[in-house]
Amino acid sequence: MHRLHYYMNWKLSTKTFLLAFLLTEVIILLLGYSYYNYSSKILVSAQTKYAIDMNAKTNNNLEIQLRSIRNFAASIVGDSRLLEDSPTEINRWFHDNLLYLLPTVNNIHYIQDGIVTASTSNIGWMLMNNETFKWNRVRVLDANKLYWTEPYWSEASQYTVTFFMLIPGKENSRMMLALDIGFEKLYEALLPDAPDLLHGELILLDTANHPIYGKGSHTRYNVYTNQVEWMNFPEAILDTPWNEYSLSQLVAENKTDYFLTRSSNNVMNWQVMWMMDKTELLRPLAATVRFTVALAVASLILALVIAWIMSKMISQPIRQFALSLDEISSGNLNAKIPVNRRDEIGNLARHFNRMTKQIGLLIEDLKTTEAKKKVFEIRMLQAQIKPHFLFNTLNAISMKSREGDLLKVDLLISSLTRQLDYSLTHAMEDVSLKDELNALDHYVQLMQVRYEGRFAYETDIDPATLSYKLPKFTLQPIAENCIFHGLTPMQGSGTLFIGSTRDGDYWELLIEDNGIGIPEDVIGKLRAILKRDSVEEADEEEGIGFANVHYRLRMLYGPAYSLNLDSSPDFGTRILIRMPAQQ
Repeated sequence: MHRLHYYMNWKLSTKTFLLAFLLTEVIILLLGYSYYNYSSKILVSAQTKYAIDMNAKTNNNLEIQLRSIRNFAASIVGDSRLLEDSPTEINRWFHDNLLYLLPTVNNIHYIQDGIVTASTSNIGWMLMNNETFKWNRVRVLDANKLYWTEPYWSEASQYTVTFFMLIPGKENSRMMLALDIGFEKLYEALLPDAPDLLHGELILLDTANHPIYGKGSHTRYNVYTNQVEWMNFPEAILDTPWNEYSLSQLVAENKTDYFLTRSSNNVMNWQVMWMMDKTELLRPLAATVRFTVALAVASLILALVIAWIMSKMISQPIRQFALSLDEISSGNLNAKIPVNRRDEIGNLARHFNRMTKQIGLLIEDLKTTEAKKKVFEIRMLQAQIKPHFLFNTLNAISMKSREGDLLKVDLLISSLTRQLDYSLTHAMEDVSLKDELNALDHYVQLMQVRYEGRFAYETDIDPATLSYKLPKFTLQPIAENCIFHGLTPMQGSGTLFIGSTRDGDYWELLIEDNGIGIPEDVIGKLRAILKRDSVEEADEEEGIGFANVHYRLRMLYGPAYSLNLDSSPDFGTRILIRMPAQQ
């Protein structure tokens, strides 16, 4: 009772796990046993049916082969060449034509008055010294009738059966045809399609139940007696009554069960027997079942020990995880798992707490980033088309119209149209450097017409960088600052220069002018912009376009982006932008 009370005090998860595991093990064992019985019956039944079918097909193949031999012999003995041609020509005819017509024939012999006058064998003449051959030759009396020997050893064809047929012809001359059958060829011809699907062996028997030919483990050829003999086979079972087509019988000898099926309704009354070893057939299945039982017993013992330990160590932390996940799913990202252990579960709890903290920070950053993104979009649109730029451009068009300079009017309108199209089409998409330079060309054309003769425009672009991506209106705001604050105020003419180059996984953009430069106080404000966190902290006097470009690039590339600003009254202004190369 005390022990029962102890078991009842186990946790519900432990008791549930153990009960489910025990039931599973019992089911596995029952299914394994049922599987073995059912599979063995199905397998033996299928193989038995298949063996009966194969026996019938093999016997039919034997019948076809024997009839082919008889028809072959009958067609040859009726050929006039056997009566008219010389032995040499008959021999050539045998070699060149007849031997290939029936694959199961080893040799063909032509016998005239007790002498082998033509043969496909080089030692055919020795057959007349073979007692079996001579005795069976004498038995050949009727024309158009096929005679055959018992299996014997022949000098010409080794272990064989010879078929004789009398040749009707000349008076006072006894001629006949002899065909030696190759058992190896005949055996292969008798096998049905896909013999590997059947677990057994084919054996040919004579009417006395002696083996004629076989290639399995139960027959062998005795080189001393020149006959096929049984080996490790209970011959007594062959004397029991047999069904005409099949007979199954269990033979308890050497702990081996055989299934036998045979038939003998062919021309020569040979028996065709399929022999199947049922013990060998079921051995892989029995080994699988034994392995399954052993594995189930071992896993049961091991699981009983592990189940209690794992239930104690894991179930409680998992419940804590589940409760914390429920809180997070309800929106409480401050949920924590108490950490009071230093194993993998403790590490998992610490990582979980760190993950929830990071998720909270990421959500806050995302909110901040989305707010900044809206500000950037508004400021970028403000920097794209400014009212005074549009007003001054239209003013220039009006002046050139009054002056009658229609070519420049057309150039101004065309450049303005393309600039407006570039500004308003897909405003938030990244563009290639090639597209950005094309837009800058239109803008510079407008400025060169407006400030005619005040500055030149030069570029030195690495062709490999033309396909690199960058935010739209990266160059125009900086070039505008160079033109308005560096080149147009200077005495004489200056130059605006744009260049690009590759540097490994990065590329650089250079925007440079040789104008009046930037005053020290303004440079200080611009460099302060580079350290600020948001574009809204910049004002128009400090360069909203410059800040817009900087913050967009920093937001896009992060620490991989950099911008260097240098300016002096003697050399002008130089801005170098470095960023990752992206196709």
